[in-house]
Amino acid sequence: MITDFDKVLRVFESCENHQQFDVAKNLLSCFFEKHRDQFDSVSRQKTLCHIQAVMDDCVARFVSHKEDV
Repeated sequence: MITDFDKVLRVFESCENHQQFDVAKNLLSCFFEKHRDQFDSVSRQKTLCHIQAVMDDCVARFVSHKEDV
């Protein structure tokens, strides 16, 4: 599960546009579906909080890149 989560993180970190971001969100959804039996509500929430920070950074890169252009 950790290896899969690391892959999801790397995909978000490599996003360069909103289309890639949408693909990464789909991958995240698949990750949670694949590992749903391994999560309780607390661990799922902690994982969501962690990935939310990565997603926020990703969106901030898009905004900052748009302002540079």
